[in-house]
Amino acid sequence: MPSNLTKNTPAPWLLGKRLTSQDLCIALSLLVIGILTRLPFASKMLFHSDSARFALAMKHYDVSQMRPHAPGYILYVALAKLLDLFFHDEATSLVAISILAGSLAAFFLYCLATKMYGRITGLIASLLLLSSPLFWFNCEIPFTYAMEGLLSVIFASTCYKIITGDEKWVLISAIILGLATGVRQNIVIILLPLWLYSIKRYPIKQIIMAFLVFGVICFAWFIPMIALSGGLKTYFAAIDAQFKTVVLHPAPFLFQVKTRGTIFATFMLYSLTLGLIPIFYYSGRFFGIPSIAEDLRLKFLLLWFVPAIIFFIGVNVYNPGHVVLILPPLFICLAESIKGLSIDLEQGIDKIIVDSSIFLKRVFSYKIILVSSVLFLLLINFYMFFFKDTRVSYSAIRKEDRRLTELIKLTKNNFDSGKSMILTCWLNTQAGFYLPDYLIYCPLPLIFNPSEVPIEAQNVYISFRHQTTPKTYWIPTGFKIEPITISPGVDTIILWEQKIAKYYHSFRQPLKEIDSDINDIKVFYIKVTPSDKIYYDYHYLSVK
Repeated sequence: MPSNLTKNTPAPWLLGKRLTSQDLCIALSLLVIGILTRLPFASKMLFHSDSARFALAMKHYDVSQMRPHAPGYILYVALAKLLDLFFHDEATSLVAISILAGSLAAFFLYCLATKMYGRITGLIASLLLLSSPLFWFNCEIPFTYAMEGLLSVIFASTCYKIITGDEKWVLISAIILGLATGVRQNIVIILLPLWLYSIKRYPIKQIIMAFLVFGVICFAWFIPMIALSGGLKTYFAAIDAQFKTVVLHPAPFLFQVKTRGTIFATFMLYSLTLGLIPIFYYSGRFFGIPSIAEDLRLKFLLLWFVPAIIFFIGVNVYNPGHVVLILPPLFICLAESIKGLSIDLEQGIDKIIVDSSIFLKRVFSYKIILVSSVLFLLLINFYMFFFKDTRVSYSAIRKEDRRLTELIKLTKNNFDSGKSMILTCWLNTQAGFYLPDYLIYCPLPLIFNPSEVPIEAQNVYISFRHQTTPKTYWIPTGFKIEPITISPGVDTIILWEQKIAKYYHSFRQPLKEIDSDINDIKVFYIKVTPSDKIYYDYHYLSVK
């Protein structure tokens, strides 16, 4: 241990409990539970447009063609491509990462929480994490978010080793942060404060070496990412496009903060469900100023999740999976809050029934209240995931699998790829992946309001045979919306989404539909002539 750590070395009870063979067995059991409870409910299709971009990147990586979207996720794509050597199916490989990563996150969270607060906290935190509707959902779909949750808890575990005086983990943490940044590039912004706090008490030479190691790791994945994307100029053009499309917004900043704050609060409800009650009840004491000043564990937890919350509310949070990164520390807080609430309930009930029988005191003992509270939250989480229809429920996975499967079948069975073109917005990338022989157009302004899209946002996105046209997806039109010319030989325009079909206005070319055996799914189409053009604007679509 470096000599300059002596003054600030944590008290012995903060140095962490040693994990026993029993703890290892519990952690492995949680891993197995995670895998077994995810496998039957996994998504079969590419759930979201970004998922399809990852699948396309597995075939040919190029950020300038949104394969995948910026900033690149190159190590995530590389891992998926490695797994695909065994599965030979892009969607399956991507989902396999989510299932394994989510289960491993519970494994490592148990280990970390047990070292910090003991076995009970570790077990409660991990079980509630596994049952969390939002976390469970992201373990079932082909997205990066479960992997980000795993990397978050692994990186935090190394940082906890560092603050308790184990200096060999300084360089290991630099390696892990470099790899995590290769999976999702903006993760370094969120995790950097925790790292800086962890290493600040070490010699400056050691800190410089850690940053050099981090830089070398990043350099090792950044160079191939740039090379595969056509060079620095095209890569940073894609970064600029992604930033202007996703981050910039014409609305006043405080209005944006209010909107994102509401979205974040909703995602917390999806994640913690009724666990928010003990957190709100106990957080005032758990994170009291005297406690924070004396207890490094509390500073550690705050630096783990507060920077992320600031980033989400101040910059960007639109997908429920974004918050997976901070669920591990929040579930540690939840476990401790449940313990604190159980103690308070036991003491309060004990005062009420002071003259009653010993039996009642045993019924309302701390252990009974604790176990009952955890079981109640587990049941609520199961109910929310399996029986409520939300953005992050099992029904959402089933619906999307069913919708994509049926749309693909209806299109192939009823329309000639050489004589048809597909018009779609939210499903454009899935259509391009599953129907490569069809020409796919995605006129983005159609689905937005003028106030919802940056003034230089992309105008139209085109794909054919797993390629995009033009090569860069960023088209700075300044919103001078030009009509789409009907390609030679095309006599049918297919509308893949009911949402854009309702914007169609034309008396000369009626909108027709093909119904599916599934009641709420249908494909719309328009018959056209070579002289026709497709006109579109905000919430307006016509053929003239």
